[in-house]
Amino acid sequence: MGFDNTTENATDWQVTIIESLIPLSYIPQEEKEQVERMLFDTELKYEEAETVITYLKANKIPTLEEEFNRKIKEK
Repeated sequence: MGFDNTTENATDWQVTIIESLIPLSYIPQEEKEQVERMLFDTELKYEEAETVITYLKANKIPTLEEEFNRKIKEK
């Protein structure tokens, strides 16, 4: 039987990434709290964790390096 990531729990790596992205995101505080609650849910699934990571990455405050690179590409 192969690895089925739709039923497997989130990995430690995914949880670590989510924890590091929460403070960098500019999503509403209520959503941040909801994500934090999900981290304590032992049933957080791999696929759900991937969705949360994608959402937080898309809504994070860009670093100075990312902002610099974006401005360079615009020119």
